[in-house]
Parts: sequence; C-alpha cells; structure tokens
Amino acid sequence: MHLNHILTLRKAREYGDYLIVGVASDERMRLKKGKNRPFIPEKERAEILRELRCVDEVVIIGGKEDCFYGAVDMIRPDIALINITEKQGIQKMQDFCNERNVKLERIERIDDHVSTTKIIQMMKKSKDTFSGVKIKNKDAQKRMLKIASSLKM
Repeated sequence: MHLNHILTLRKAREYGDYLIVGVASDERMRLKKGKNRPFIPEKERAEILRELRCVDEVVIIGGKEDCFYGAVDMIRPDIALINITEKQGIQKMQDFCNERNVKLERIERIDDHVSTTKIIQMMKKSKDTFSGVKIKNKDAQKRMLKIASSLKM
C-alpha cells in the first residue's frame, strides 16, 4: 500500500457513509499481474486496510472473475467506485451497474507520481535492494527475498 491508495480511499469515503473495499485475492493478482505477485498476501492486505479510519469493511474478492464484477455482485452497493487510468471497459462496467441499479463513479488518480509499478521500477534500479537488511520474522524474510529475487534483471 502506498500514498496514492490512501488518498484514493479517503476520496472514496466522501461518496457515502460506509466504505467497503474489495481486495483482489492472491489468485486474481497472479492472473492479472504475474506469477511473482502479490508481494503481500491477501489476508495481510485486508488487515492493513481494516486499520484505516476511512474504511469500514474489507472483503476479499477471489477467483478468476474480474474483481469489480465480483465485488458488485457480492456487495450490491448503492455506488460502485472505480479508479482506473484506461477508459476501455468503462461502458461494460456502466452497463453492468445499470442492470443492478448501482451508480458507477470514477475516481481520478490523485498523484501520478506514485504507483506500485513505479515503486517496483525504482527497486529494480536500486543496486542495494534488500542487501544488509535483517528481518527477524521468518515469513516476512521469505517474502522479502522472494520480492527481491523477482525484481532482479
């Protein structure tokens, strides 16, 4: 999670009085982003989100279906918020929401300088990625080593 995620969630909260956030399952992340993703397991991502004041509830959206459609079907919100940069697929989402009497709103990216992809690119460029870092938690250490090895060029 990075600053852009938090800013977007704060903005999302302004659309209603109860914010439910759908988290992509690990399986979905691998299908969408590749075999080395996610870097942080779904349960940990959900727990991090639960700690944010602007978030009321977190659900993990699993399987091979697109997270957006699965979340709308599972939650049945009054308003569905999307934060996507590309415009393709929005009409399909709009039609899907209209069929379910759900209002679709798009939140623009708040800061184009911060993204997970850009963070990964910076890490790839770093010569000292995770060298000399001592991590006591063995599970966290294994994940960090997995991330570091997947970033090597």
